[in-house]
Amino acid sequence: MIARLGVLLCLCPVVSALAAEPDNFQPEPGFVSLFNGRDLTGWGYTGAAAQSFEGLTVSPDGRYEVKDGVIRVNERTPRLIQQMTTQQPLPANGVIRLEYRAAVIADSGVFVRGTQIQVRDFLTVGPYYDLLLHRPQEWNTLEITVKGPWVYVSSNGEAIEPSFRVPLTGALSLEGDLGVMDFRRIRVKEIPAGAPAVPAALPAAAARPNLANLNRLIRVAVVGDDIVQPFPGDSGAPGRGGIQLPGVTPRQLAGVKAIITAPAPAVQEVAAARQAVAAASLASPQELPAKLAALAAADLKLANQRAELWAWFQASPQRLNPAAAAALLPQVNTAPAGGRGGSGTRVGREVPGGVLGANGAPLQIGPPEDLAPRPDLASGLARGLGPRWDVRNFGFTGATVRKSGDTSVWDQPALTAALDFDPDIVVFVFGPNDSKPENWRDAATFEADYRALATMFAAGPSRPRLFFANPPPAFTGAGGVDVKLLAGEIPARIAAVAQASGGAVVDLHAAMQGAADQTLDGVHPDGDGSGRIAARVQAALAALTGGR
Repeated sequence: MIARLGVLLCLCPVVSALAAEPDNFQPEPGFVSLFNGRDLTGWGYTGAAAQSFEGLTVSPDGRYEVKDGVIRVNERTPRLIQQMTTQQPLPANGVIRLEYRAAVIADSGVFVRGTQIQVRDFLTVGPYYDLLLHRPQEWNTLEITVKGPWVYVSSNGEAIEPSFRVPLTGALSLEGDLGVMDFRRIRVKEIPAGAPAVPAALPAAAARPNLANLNRLIRVAVVGDDIVQPFPGDSGAPGRGGIQLPGVTPRQLAGVKAIITAPAPAVQEVAAARQAVAAASLASPQELPAKLAALAAADLKLANQRAELWAWFQASPQRLNPAAAAALLPQVNTAPAGGRGGSGTRVGREVPGGVLGANGAPLQIGPPEDLAPRPDLASGLARGLGPRWDVRNFGFTGATVRKSGDTSVWDQPALTAALDFDPDIVVFVFGPNDSKPENWRDAATFEADYRALATMFAAGPSRPRLFFANPPPAFTGAGGVDVKLLAGEIPARIAAVAQASGGAVVDLHAAMQGAADQTLDGVHPDGDGSGRIAARVQAALAALTGGR
């Protein structure tokens, strides 16, 4: 193990990099702007300190200001958490779209009916370290689909919150917490209540474009249950993402990890400050304000150090430049000239070369908590298929295709979001949750509901190609799944749905046959199992474009 690296850091908040520019954006048809681009009309503070910002370009306290079509949330010293809220409630069912841009270590949020969605500089503050499409210190698109109490959230088309509950009524709020945040192009569209309409019959086959000749990205929607979601690692912690670095050796990767974890003293300082707060709350309440201030300072110090270290690896606006990173990593003790992280001295040892990862695969750099790649099906497909494909995950844990299931896809905003995506290809992955005793009633209803779902997608403007996955085998009954149903009745019904819908079957059962050691509990695949699944689906999809 490489010795701990000493780090002397100097970090100045990146504010000048977030320059505003004129914005002539017009909302899409059906959307209504919640921000007029000129001032804070329609927004204000609520609660005991209620205050309207009608006609103001700057809030009275200076926390929020408008310039060149952008709402900027200014940093507050000492740190103060505030929310600016729309004066009109959100519709019961709707789609909210906005763009956000975070300075280094900025920590903010968007609140939907009082429930927070984290919107931050994810590389340094988290929690979505593993987003493959996030653009640090640049504009990113947040889309929030609300259906009654359920919410689905994506960033740049990548699912970050597939399914969570919010109150039935409330407004939209923007939070100011730590650092500088920018928001713009905030708009909302009301959508009809209830499940999307299902055509009476499968639409007549229409001439489909040759996907190999499309002059745009090929859109792929992955719709399903736990099998398409990110899986936890062996430790039980949520899987975290990474950045591919072709040609980087394991020893070089160890050096990178040593650099990233260099703020160990700052981590210990935060832990000690938390213990001091707990002790004061019990024994010395009069000391609590000072202890809380010390904790906030320790948190900020740690965030600053991690920001500096991560900024060192950012060789381009699109996260890491693999070639540049691979060239720098063998000499980890040398600070690169002109790095985006500002000045600093790093002391360490050179990391000797080594060999590639298993089967010559590129290794990954991820956040300090975990260096494993994001192991969900959509991310695996996106990596394997390449830049000509736009693969999005609309699955969520516990989903059933049956309308009467305990967590039915028909009740979720993820379904609305998937239909709005207008995919060229849909990959359906259902079965394990439908097999549970509380959900399984009869095979005929399972098949009928599945056919209705397929018919609804088949009627989309792009007349998408449909792929139906046979679920992987269940080696145990973990979670209540029925091993026999998943091996017999359910695959037979899926084959019937595929034939009736003009789709194709992707046999994930065969892909995972005999791979019980690549599951977490005999049912849910681990990262390696997810790779097997992604490879099988990728082969089926790539055939549509001649392997391109």
